[in-house]
Amino acid sequence: MNIKGKKILITGGAGFIGSHIVDELLEEKVGQVIVFDNFIRGTRSNLSQALKSKKVKIIKGDITNFSQINRAMKGVNCVFHEVALWLLDCEKRPRDAFEINVDGTFNVLEACVKNRVKKIVAASSASVYGDGLYFPTDENHPFNNYLFYGASKVADEQLFKVFWKKGFFPQKFELLLKQQHLILYQDLGLHFLQLS
Repeated sequence: MNIKGKKILITGGAGFIGSHIVDELLEEKVGQVIVFDNFIRGTRSNLSQALKSKKVKIIKGDITNFSQINRAMKGVNCVFHEVALWLLDCEKRPRDAFEINVDGTFNVLEACVKNRVKKIVAASSASVYGDGLYFPTDENHPFNNYLFYGASKVADEQLFKVFWKKGFFPQKFELLLKQQHLILYQDLGLHFLQLS
């Protein structure tokens, strides 16, 4: 997908990873970058450089509220889905893990379908693999998870696959789903994410 002049939304765009994606997108010739965040963990200070650009729009909202994410996606061409309840919080509050990481992701997917979004880039987690059965761990490794966080990310991956296989997305829709290891976050650039 050529992102020149495109409208791109980042869920969790004020978080650590989301804010870096915002910065990278602004290096390209995008039309607009929408930061969709509830600002519970994300901060405006993470966006200090990005907010100097007139291309950045902030929408305070929550992916667990379908009408908020659906409204925010009007006219959007591409979505980076970066919202997730943090691993330790998932262990302490498993119901929240489900509501945010699974139900919230379903809302994002449904809003993408309703708004005919052309591409979604979603971050999964190496936590889906749990304890590695072999190394190096690759994306063919079986799910071997034993944490609520990892379970929620497995569910997310399966939701993406079901939406794709059922044909809910337009024929030319692109899905990029990566189980990202923390070490890759330092290298997260648009070329790694195959957008340019």
